[in-house]
Amino acid sequence: MIGLWCLLLIEILCFVLTFYFNRKDIMAPSVLLTLVFIFSTSLAIMNGHKWRVDYDFASCIILSLGIILFCFTDIWVRNKSVQTKNVISQIMPIEVSNKMTWLIILTDVIIVYFVYCEVQRIAATNTWFDNAFYAYRMITSHSEDIDTDQYMDGKINQAMKIVIVSGFLYMYFFTNNVFICKQNVKKNIQLLLPPFILCMMTIMTGVRTNILRLCVFCFVCSYILLQFKRNWKIQIPWRFIKTMIGSLAVILIAFFILQSVLGRNESGSVDGFTVISNYAGAPIVHFNQYIQKPPPTNEVFAQETFTGVWNVLYKLGITDKMYLVHEEFRRLTSTDSGNVYTLFRRFIQDFGILGMCVMTILLSYFFSYVYNRKIRTQKLNYRTMLIIIKYGYAYYIIAMASIDNLVHDYVNLGTVMMIVILHLMCRFAISSKYKI
Repeated sequence: MIGLWCLLLIEILCFVLTFYFNRKDIMAPSVLLTLVFIFSTSLAIMNGHKWRVDYDFASCIILSLGIILFCFTDIWVRNKSVQTKNVISQIMPIEVSNKMTWLIILTDVIIVYFVYCEVQRIAATNTWFDNAFYAYRMITSHSEDIDTDQYMDGKINQAMKIVIVSGFLYMYFFTNNVFICKQNVKKNIQLLLPPFILCMMTIMTGVRTNILRLCVFCFVCSYILLQFKRNWKIQIPWRFIKTMIGSLAVILIAFFILQSVLGRNESGSVDGFTVISNYAGAPIVHFNQYIQKPPPTNEVFAQETFTGVWNVLYKLGITDKMYLVHEEFRRLTSTDSGNVYTLFRRFIQDFGILGMCVMTILLSYFFSYVYNRKIRTQKLNYRTMLIIIKYGYAYYIIAMASIDNLVHDYVNLGTVMMIVILHLMCRFAISSKYKI
């Protein structure tokens, strides 16, 4: 347990320093990364006796090294991107085409109906599970060898990207118009339908990823737009922080409720604290188990970090094997187990400790560069809006850094397709007045 306490102290120190050097910018990449690691490590400490944690100092040093490198890179990029003059941006409501909105909603509903039919069909191929959503998830994500009739129809699988893009895009519209510009909710209520449909589709596929990603997206976009509104002069937006804390409580409650809806109580985790601890706290301990007893070396280069790339090559017939994104399970107690190992495990498994350092620096540089060079020092316009949407969607990597490495979710052909869909959807959904 001493190793865990040392890790927590280092994380707190990193938070204080990054918070100071980022001029109290609570949503700067390094600041939020340290916060999520403090949260996860605190949960690991609270469950230390239950899980009988014997934390190696090697694990503490490696995690600390990764966090420090991420923070140092972010601060360095921020200092190189000092704003020399005030960029004044006028925040105005986005005029969204009603005809295009209802056409998108209708399209989303049709796609989700076909997704539901596919989920039910695939779930019926294995009668072992009572919950169809959980069955679909286990068949498609956790099975190495599945039959051809257990794959979702390719056209429907690709059409799901339209629902995903519309959900995030219209969540941005609603955030801008209602939360920032204070427009009447009734006037913009239809903008909430695509995000709601996205949440329904996410539940049908047995996961919570896009629901959590949508929550993070809303926080990030709200904060950035609020800062634009005040010309980036808000150092500690207390109203935003209070809202974020309240929303976090609601998200945690909803997360626990969805545990039952998705049929995941079969794993033995039934109370709310255990569910949250296994999801957010256990990865810190699993990382220690990984360092103590690593698995065999990968079959191919960057197998875990770039799983999406390898699977695209498989679908194109270039390679002869498909790889699961999930890592091996490790047990904490007779009822508690998990298979997520923080941001750094995939980097170490693929590239070694030195490679982890390089990949961490590159990842931090990417997020810090976009935030400080492409958003914070720019004028808010149509082009900047598209960058904010993409950045808010990708920010989930930072928000989940203490739990898992989700780079593989973004470095693939599907992300490129969603970016194309986003640009096309924006072009037809927004009036030309706002684009100019």
